[in-house]
Amino acid sequence: MVDKGIDKKLEKRFQSPTSPVTSYILSDPMKPSDGVREFSPIMTGSVEVPVKTDDSTPSSVLSSASPATSSSSLPSWGFSLPQFPQLPNFPSNPLPQVITQNLQGIRGYFPSNLNLPNFTSAMTLPMSSVISSFPSMPSMPSIPSIPSMVSSAISGVSFQQANPIKTWSQLKDSVRRAHRKLFEISGRVPFAFNFAQLNEGDTVIGTRIYFLCSMLNGSEITLYYCDILENQRNFTKSDSLSSQSSLDSGMEAIPSAVPETKDDAHESAFFTSNSNDSYHNENSSNGNENYNTNDGDDDYMPTNDDEDFVENDGDSFREKSNLQNFEWKPLIDLNVKYYTTESNLDSSSNNYQEKLQLERKRIMFSGITSYEYESSCKRFVFTSNGHLFHFDDDGTPPYHPIRLNSSSKSAKINPAICPANPDLVAFFSDNDVWVTHIQTGQELRLTNTKYNTNRRALIAGYPCYVIQEEFRRYTGFWWRPGFSKTTKSAGESSKLEFHILYEEVDESAVELVHLPTANGSVEDYRFPRAGGSNASSDLKLASFKYDESTHQLSDASCGPVPGLQSLYSIYPHYEYLVRCGWHSQDCVWVQLLNRQQKHLVLGLFSLSKSFPAQILIHEDNSPYWVNVHDFIHFLPNNSPCENNENCLKPGSEVEFFWISERTGYRHINLVKVQLVANGEDVRNKIAKKDHLTRNPAGPNNMDVEEKNETNPGHENDLFSSDLRSLLLERKQLTSGEWEVHNKEIWIDEKNELVYFVGLKDTPLERHLYCVSYRDIYCKKIRRLSELGFSHTLLAFNSDCDLFVNIQSNISIPPFGFVHRKVILSPASPPSSSFSQTSHNLQLGSSSNSAESTENVHFQKIGFILNNTSENWNLSMDSSCSSSDAPSSSTIMVDNESADVVPGMTKPELFTYRLKNSGETLYGLVFKPEFMESDVKYPCVLDIYGGPEVQVVTNAFKSTRLVRRHLLAGEGYVVVAIDGRGSHNRGAKFEAHIQGRIGQVEISDQVEVLEWLAETTNYIDLTRVAIHGWSYGGYLSLMGLAQRPDIFRIAIAGAPVTNWSLYDTGYTERYLDTPYANQAAYAKGNVLNLAKNFPDEENRLLLVHGLMDENVHFIHTMQLITHLIKAGKPYQIQIFPSERHSLRKAPSCEHNETQLLFYLEQHLKQCSTKFINV
Repeated sequence: MVDKGIDKKLEKRFQSPTSPVTSYILSDPMKPSDGVREFSPIMTGSVEVPVKTDDSTPSSVLSSASPATSSSSLPSWGFSLPQFPQLPNFPSNPLPQVITQNLQGIRGYFPSNLNLPNFTSAMTLPMSSVISSFPSMPSMPSIPSIPSMVSSAISGVSFQQANPIKTWSQLKDSVRRAHRKLFEISGRVPFAFNFAQLNEGDTVIGTRIYFLCSMLNGSEITLYYCDILENQRNFTKSDSLSSQSSLDSGMEAIPSAVPETKDDAHESAFFTSNSNDSYHNENSSNGNENYNTNDGDDDYMPTNDDEDFVENDGDSFREKSNLQNFEWKPLIDLNVKYYTTESNLDSSSNNYQEKLQLERKRIMFSGITSYEYESSCKRFVFTSNGHLFHFDDDGTPPYHPIRLNSSSKSAKINPAICPANPDLVAFFSDNDVWVTHIQTGQELRLTNTKYNTNRRALIAGYPCYVIQEEFRRYTGFWWRPGFSKTTKSAGESSKLEFHILYEEVDESAVELVHLPTANGSVEDYRFPRAGGSNASSDLKLASFKYDESTHQLSDASCGPVPGLQSLYSIYPHYEYLVRCGWHSQDCVWVQLLNRQQKHLVLGLFSLSKSFPAQILIHEDNSPYWVNVHDFIHFLPNNSPCENNENCLKPGSEVEFFWISERTGYRHINLVKVQLVANGEDVRNKIAKKDHLTRNPAGPNNMDVEEKNETNPGHENDLFSSDLRSLLLERKQLTSGEWEVHNKEIWIDEKNELVYFVGLKDTPLERHLYCVSYRDIYCKKIRRLSELGFSHTLLAFNSDCDLFVNIQSNISIPPFGFVHRKVILSPASPPSSSFSQTSHNLQLGSSSNSAESTENVHFQKIGFILNNTSENWNLSMDSSCSSSDAPSSSTIMVDNESADVVPGMTKPELFTYRLKNSGETLYGLVFKPEFMESDVKYPCVLDIYGGPEVQVVTNAFKSTRLVRRHLLAGEGYVVVAIDGRGSHNRGAKFEAHIQGRIGQVEISDQVEVLEWLAETTNYIDLTRVAIHGWSYGGYLSLMGLAQRPDIFRIAIAGAPVTNWSLYDTGYTERYLDTPYANQAAYAKGNVLNLAKNFPDEENRLLLVHGLMDENVHFIHTMQLITHLIKAGKPYQIQIFPSERHSLRKAPSCEHNETQLLFYLEQHLKQCSTKFINV
């Protein structure tokens, strides 16, 4: 018999050393795909594709490559082949001559003094195409014949060279290196910006920008600041400061984001690098949910040296930018131990509420994850490790925050500064709302729900699970904007009365689930499964009194909200209180959503009962669903009351900005309504109807459509005709088949402008735009940011005359600028180079008159984040005007020399038009760094595929998506595709999965993947793995069950397997309730497809955190049970102390190493379909 081991050893020895690589630059135009068979990169510029030269073709290239290897360039090995005994001839053997010729071609690979035997005849051997391309070899000696063998069965086999399998340790080192490399260039990105004025006497001399960012070791997030002085605009500095340069006043320098030691680098590289995609949204928030953008007024003495203003002409393509790098300085003492001491906290409580909220917010880092800022006194309040801290920026940083002691043994979360008195801070702890006075330290418990001590499970001031997870509201109480003075008795000091509106949540009817933990105990958790009962909620008002002279807090009380009978009185079919806030001192607005999530209303009511509670606007998105947004802005009311305060009454006009999807795309509307006085009797009659009782799968849960028995066809008129305000005007400010971001919108009331982030130019890039909301003759939307980059973080100051943006693209890591508004004289429009003289270029605020978008221009005044590398060149004009034509403020990148991640190739964007529907899909390809022609590589389809998420964007895929870079570095082609159902493409595109979850997603992915393999010719379709987390884990299972012919391996992380086990808010949005749509639940159930999983071993790996409170571990348990019954093999990786997202650095590292190890053993080295030669 043939010794296959010897054959592999020979094949390994015949392998030539690595040859030099020549880089070829392939330029592709930017154009959309208009045919099924087109593969066109979207990015303008050059793409570097390293390939082997013809004169250095490696031995692993298939025989179709032309051999031209010179023997003089090959090394010599000091060994000799053994002498083979002569075997009998095989006259019927068809291959001795071919083998002899092929073996003769090996001569050039051995020293000249090596004598090889002559094989006159030999058995039939299937030789590799590698050997068939070798130079001629001397003939081998005759070998005796062996018994006859049938050679036809293997005569057409082409063997592939097997690469050595990497060990676990080697792969773990690869994981660490990849994380470290990406963290060095993109790990420190600022976010959660706020602004304050810098004053010298009564003169404003600049702006201070506050933000959060990771510390040098990357393990904690803390507060930083940088100062922007009025005389700092554009500077020419040969020794420009780094964004993390040395600090003044003897403070520790921050030279770079690179960790100092190998161990520290390993830990820091994972602090935000969890590669498990969030279940609903990769477009994560900035971590500071309710931060202000008001400027402070306190005096400040500048410390930066003055510089001369020099305008940058931007003419040199390769010239480095001459913009200043604003220096980062720590705002607080960087003593991490001080903020992480647990003191008297109950550790179990601390590890529960606070950490669960971090899970809901998808915050993967630790330290100061958010903060509250009050501009009037530059006060900061934040929580860390369950404690409450505060400090004022009233001196010279860094400051030492003061920790507020509390009698509550639970974690303090969601602190909120009182807008009428910044010494008062409210927070949530131990299921109740508290208030504390930061000067005296006195605290007051405003509510007392006695959670779980009676038959009702009540929580005050904190939203339930579904509201946090599915509707992204994380706070449950709101300060009243002002206060009222109480009647003073004789001898008493003056007292002020403050109020806090809060949500009282009753979870008594919600199913109690029991989640396992790593220590063997069980966590009890209220979790409403699809078709079950949700938590009910209502609004209440808490009040307390404050003594101005003694600063004492007293007389806490809570009760119903005056002027509101119940939320049902506004909208009888409401199920979810998704948003809430104060319109003014007297009025409260609410957003209420029904259970089917097809109807949303904006309601308004008065605490003084100056007008009846009523609906301002009603959104009906049938047959789709309503995507809840985060933006509403009321314009000032101009109807004064008798006390000279703005108030509302019947006949008053209310004008507000609103986001709507009524056209099929998310756009900004300016709405004006008039309040009405009638309807109170009808409202009370409706509120008392018996069908409003909240029962699972009942009418109020919307299994039964709302019907108007008195006026069929007008189902909403019964309650809205009397409760709805009179619509006066609804002006759509933006329009088209593109979407506006649902949160990043700023209103410049002074100049009557709206700044917003949208996807007007391309769905792959977020850009800043501006539109006038008053000038009916100028409806033009102007882009204020550069094409070719996605602007992922933006923040304006309160006057909208200065903003910060962080931008990147797939090739260039994040970098950011500070922009200042410039006003041009009408006689001097901006030129292409934006070079203006002093008499027609003015800095600062504009006049009081409304401003046309044509006059909106911003100037770059410096870097707030500079990740520029010596490996790529960046030059730019210092201006930032806007135009639909090529912008006069352009960033020019020399892509030919760009290599910001040495050792990792840049991903490539592509488009594909679906055959049947004709819709355009977008995708990303991550390729190995050095690819050989005519060689096909194993492929990993990195999938999410669900709604609310957009995976493919023209933004740098950094530490959170290091997995893709890592896989490409290990020799895999990684593909990511946004199929139909993904986010930011309109309601119809996203609704592709409505009622069909699990039935349609895989077909899109497979169609694109097969086209990509055929077009590029470097993807081996016999070695394809599918991998995803959460919804992506669900589709990984569906992919293997539905298309085992395409996917050889599935690695499913935290997968949903049975949608009836998932929560109400998410599941019913897309599938309705199980009671109403049993067929959709059955077809989307992975458990029903257990019999379709392959019988071969090593094709399914399940990964799950045991303590997962989102997609419970029971999903994986039930799947395993069904696989066992069906006799199907599987493997599982459990993380006992992790929840839905892997947060701990060792777990993240182990998970990614396990991923590589599993693919190394069972995909890269697996047997493939043979190709006949």
